[in-house]
Amino acid sequence: MRLWSGAPYAIGDHVAVVAEDRVPRGEAQVLRVQLLPDNFLPPISTPWPNFQNNRSYFELELDTNLNGTIRPNDVISNIDYTGSGYSLVGNTIRDHRTRGMLLKARDGHVESNLIDGSSIADLVMQPELWWGEGNYAEHVVIRNNTLPKCGDATTGGWSEQAGVLTVRGTGTSSIVYGHDTLTIENNVFLDNDGVQMVLDGLKNTVIRKNWFVNAQYKVNDGGADHGYDGEALVHINRAHSLRLEGNRAWNVGPAHKRNLQITPLATQVVGVLDGIIVEI
Repeated sequence: MRLWSGAPYAIGDHVAVVAEDRVPRGEAQVLRVQLLPDNFLPPISTPWPNFQNNRSYFELELDTNLNGTIRPNDVISNIDYTGSGYSLVGNTIRDHRTRGMLLKARDGHVESNLIDGSSIADLVMQPELWWGEGNYAEHVVIRNNTLPKCGDATTGGWSEQAGVLTVRGTGTSSIVYGHDTLTIENNVFLDNDGVQMVLDGLKNTVIRKNWFVNAQYKVNDGGADHGYDGEALVHINRAHSLRLEGNRAWNVGPAHKRNLQITPLATQVVGVLDGIIVEI
């Protein structure tokens, strides 16, 4: 791993602490930063592969110890250094290899974009803490986007980002409600097979007035190894306090069997019966 050329923290920065099991612990503010000597050897051995060969270490003093819950092998993410407060409006992305957009920051506005033909998902929101890149997202609006014909590379059961729009947590805990306060509304999913939307690891979210058009004409088992049903429009897992309202599907194909797949790990979901309507 390359040496860090500058301090990744400054006094006053806001940081988020995530436990080793990927469950968010809370947030704090940096009061003091000290670069430790080059020959410093940490007293723990981290299981996170991309941190094992790190050679730059910092000591932070925070304004809270989060009631004593911070533990060895937790991860600290600097919220102020990860792109929070972004706006992606009116862009066109065609035939992109992998994901059209990969969102890992807070306070985002994603509106009126055309994301066409991505080989994986058109739009993904997922932290990659193991890579030292990005955390959970909060307060993000995804609105009025058009998402056609994606996922040629995600037809296998191994893919966890198999939804045209995939919001996913990380780790194996059943309570990783890291993504918070999302609004997903007025988006058009066009000519896509398999599961259209994967919702996992989130809370306090509204899914409203999205259209699924010409969906599921061919069988697509993308994400089957992770429990996704490619014959369902929306998969919900590890979620708390979600509301589905006014979503519509037109001209669904023969591979469509049900509107929602909800696991027992999803709680307080409103709109299970009428949140998605298939128009005949």
